[in-house]
Amino acid sequence: MEAYEKLKSLIAGEEGLSLKAYKDQVGKWTIGYGHLIRPGEPYHPYGPIKEITQDQAEKLFMQDIASAERCVKNNVKRSLTNSQYAALVSFVFNVGCTAFTNSTLLKKLNANDPSAAQEFDKWVYGTNPNGEKIKLAVLVNRRLRERDLFMTA
Repeated sequence: MEAYEKLKSLIAGEEGLSLKAYKDQVGKWTIGYGHLIRPGEPYHPYGPIKEITQDQAEKLFMQDIASAERCVKNNVKRSLTNSQYAALVSFVFNVGCTAFTNSTLLKKLNANDPSAAQEFDKWVYGTNPNGEKIKLAVLVNRRLRERDLFMTA
């Protein structure tokens, strides 16, 4: 349970909390602890809800963490330390499962390639609404923390 609380704290710290729907640095609608708002959800701009409660933010957060954990568990074919697992769940929470399953990071990890950790550094770009790839300082710093955690014994 303590490890799970640390994982939640890690991701919450990276994502921050907004009870109001907002556009992130690349123009994607987000709410709560970095929850990406998708078509069909009741949140603005796809629905009428522009603001949520702390409890609702926690519920979305738990669902998003569970989804990221499932992705890691279903795709990593080797054993992980608790630190590696936490770093990967944080990474997947941010980039999404599809990106992770198609990543060189996962391929190298499953092949026990010692250079797998260096792949975190490549995931520092966002795509703005104009379709341009832009390097984001917030992602540079996050990936550094995730890589360092991944490499912790």
